[in-house]
Amino acid sequence: MKKREAEILFLLRKAKEDFTVNDFHKLRVEIKKLNAFFEMVDFCVSGFKRKKKYKLFRLIFKQAGRVRELQVEEEMLSAFFMENSLQDYRLELSRALEKEKESFFSINDQKKQDLLQDKILKTIPFLKKINRKKMAAYMEFAWKKIEKILEQETLLSENLHFLRKRIKKLLYNRVLVSKGGGKKTVSITDDLSDMLGKWNDGEVILNRLEAAMNSGKIKPGELLQIENLKAQIMSNNAQMFDQIKLSIHS
Repeated sequence: MKKREAEILFLLRKAKEDFTVNDFHKLRVEIKKLNAFFEMVDFCVSGFKRKKKYKLFRLIFKQAGRVRELQVEEEMLSAFFMENSLQDYRLELSRALEKEKESFFSINDQKKQDLLQDKILKTIPFLKKINRKKMAAYMEFAWKKIEKILEQETLLSENLHFLRKRIKKLLYNRVLVSKGGGKKTVSITDDLSDMLGKWNDGEVILNRLEAAMNSGKIKPGELLQIENLKAQIMSNNAQMFDQIKLSIHS
């Protein structure tokens, strides 16, 4: 718990000019871990009020996510296109990214950092009420939620978003719990986590490309390139989706 608090506050207190692409990613991962931990505490201890304690973290997490989506899109464009291509589209993307960064740093002030620290500190008394038996019961609860999806004969793409979140929470809390889950949980979730992450990134980019194509702001020459990129990502994601289904039902 102290390590999670230290990591989050260290990142939030970094100077704007020192905040890197990786820092936005790390911050979201650390908040995901904290949210997973809050879920376990909420399961094990009555009166924890998880939603209230997580509300401010969620605000920071979602804005950092808007920045991160644009960063992932920039990275993907760099992977598929030469640096001097899609100049107008890249310029609009860069402007959107700077705008979202400004929004992030505007809500990440000293007052909110102090409030976040206070919410973490107020969680500590609840930790004393958690025992290994309760944690094992939580892990069983978390695994059953995943099993309901894994056992479906027809797996829909919309199920993967929920599956990805549940697996991440299980993986994060498994580090804190030596029992619960078992070998089956470990072998399946480790494999699925990476695939689901790549698939989710593709879905995020597809949604952004679709919005850009429908905006009417893209020049005809660049529109064709974006359409081709969209088709390629859709093909890659379809293949990844098949791999995920095969992994689940093998």
